[in-house]
Amino acid sequence: MGQTIGGIQLAEYAYPNAIIKGAGTTGPGFCWLTGMHQFFTSQELAARYPDPHAYLAESIRLTEQNVARGFILPFDAAQTIREAYRVFQELLRSKGHTPMPADRHRPRVAQHECA
Repeated sequence: MGQTIGGIQLAEYAYPNAIIKGAGTTGPGFCWLTGMHQFFTSQELAARYPDPHAYLAESIRLTEQNVARGFILPFDAAQTIREAYRVFQELLRSKGHTPMPADRHRPRVAQHECA
C-alpha cells in the first residue's frame, strides 16, 4: 500500500486505491499463488486522501514524470490518469460535492513522441 522502495515509482503504488498483496496470501482458489487485489471503500479512500485535488494533482505529476523519463508509455499513462480521475470523482462524492462532468476538466497526460 504505497510502500514501494526503489525502482520506478508508479502512481498506482505511490497513491493506491486498493490493497495489493503478492503470492503467499491465503484465500480461495489460487490466491496463495497469484496474490489478491481489494479496492478500498469510499470511506477508506476519503481517510487516506483528505484532499481530492491534491490526490489527483500528485497522481498526474508522478505519471507525467514517468512518461517524460521514458519509464511508461503515454497510452499507459492515460489509463493511470483515467483511474486517478475516477478515484478523484469518488472522493468528491464522499465529501458531498458534485463531481465534475466527465467531458470537462478532465486531466490530460502530456503527449511525448519517441525519439
